Amino acid sequence: MNTIALGHHIVPVIGLGTNGLKNADSLKYALDKYGKLLIDTAPSYGTEGLVGEAVRGRDAVVATKIDPRYMAVDPDVSITETLHRLETVGLLQTHWPNPH
Repeated sequence: MNTIALGHHIVPVIGLGTNGLKNADSLKYALDKYGKLLIDTAPSYGTEGLVGEAVRGRDAVVATKIDPRYMAVDPDVSITETLHRLETVGLLQTHWPNPH
């Protein structure tokens, strides 16, 4: 699998989106077959729990996004809830710009 270096981190160039994911089996299969992959998720997709299940014990880079409306209210709660569902995050970003 091809990777790129971002600072001290090695990130796969192939990623899988999880919007609409129904179960963790397809992610588990892809990770077992291809090795380290970039997995993209977000709380608004409703898939963070499935991603957390799929990556447990496997090598993956997980990218997730926080809704900026929730970040404005209490960023610690938003981030803590995401980390609880995923157990790991390689990249945390806001889902879209926050006008506030």
